[in-house]
Amino acid sequence: FFLVLYSVGCAPSFSEFQTADLSGRGNVEVTPYFSSTTGNFDSDEMDGEDAGFVDLQSSFGFRAAYGYTDKVDITFDYESITAEGDLLKGTGTSIGFKFSLLNRDEFKLSTHIPYSIYRQEIDGLSLDGSGDAATNDFKALEPTLLSSYRLSDNLSLNSSFKIIYPLEEDEVESIPQAINFSASYTLPFFDQLTLIPEYGMFFDEGEHNYTHFGVGFRYRFSSK
Repeated sequence: FFLVLYSVGCAPSFSEFQTADLSGRGNVEVTPYFSSTTGNFDSDEMDGEDAGFVDLQSSFGFRAAYGYTDKVDITFDYESITAEGDLLKGTGTSIGFKFSLLNRDEFKLSTHIPYSIYRQEIDGLSLDGSGDAATNDFKALEPTLLSSYRLSDNLSLNSSFKIIYPLEEDEVESIPQAINFSASYTLPFFDQLTLIPEYGMFFDEGEHNYTHFGVGFRYRFSSK
């Protein structure tokens, strides 16, 4: 699946748009987000054109979390991905659990373990002239470590590291990794809403490097 993605110029999803905080027992958080992704390609992959970063795709999605306990969240994520030129479209759906590892006033650490299913639809006419569209599925486990450092009552700095482990493959040749950095700012006049601008990087053993930038808007529904 990743080879197909690379060949048509679409990258896997690797954004987070979340902090190390958990929702809290009985609370629900919903985070709509959007992002754009660029890829770094050499001149051979660009058919003789100048090497460098190329706009690849745009993504829109939302992340939801339910506080099962104060230390465990149940999570769900859905993302719609469209490649430049509309040659390829895809979706990503994940369900998982988020666990608190360290919960201090200024520093928090948690882990998120989602099971993800990605589906892509390729315009076959544009690829080989056959007129047949192709659909590919890819399943992965994506364990992620998240950290948050609180600078003030309304502002925190966040980072994450994840691996994207392919499932249902006889031989795993490489395990892609991603890191993301974000700030989370809770509006002082409306503390249920938090803005999360994020920048991230994706690595696959030096084969392809991707970066993304986007913004999420987290809204918390409190049970109290």
